[in-house]
Amino acid sequence: MPLLLLLAWTFLETLLLMRLGRSLGGGVLLLYLMGSVAAGVLVMRRHGLGALQQVRAAMARGEMPAAAMMEGLLGLAAGMLLILPGLLSDAMALLLLMLRRRVARQIDRRMAAARPDLRRPVVIEGEYRETTRPPPSLPPEG
Repeated sequence: MPLLLLLAWTFLETLLLMRLGRSLGGGVLLLYLMGSVAAGVLVMRRHGLGALQQVRAAMARGEMPAAAMMEGLLGLAAGMLLILPGLLSDAMALLLLMLRRRVARQIDRRMAAARPDLRRPVVIEGEYRETTRPPPSLPPEG
């Protein structure tokens, strides 16, 4: 089934690009595709660095950075969709860019409702000691 969906998606993308190329011309279509790739790279760069800064700030406050990480991941996915040639993938990328904050917050709320104990980082305290000899069950080296 996923293979069939992928083939249908590819067919629709190709059909739309061919019709757009016929109506606007090959040069305009090529400029559109190159602009889409450039926009995808910029989106990936911007959202990747922005998400990294948000994750660092959340960790400094002692919070779990789930929403910031999800928002960054959705921004990267939108950038990848922009890099793929096609009108449908570009439309999906723009929709994802517009709704990424809302979707990330909704996912964060669902995760918090499912596991409220993970709102803050879990610290497991324990003791340890260093030994210089190998464990008794292993033969000595050498």
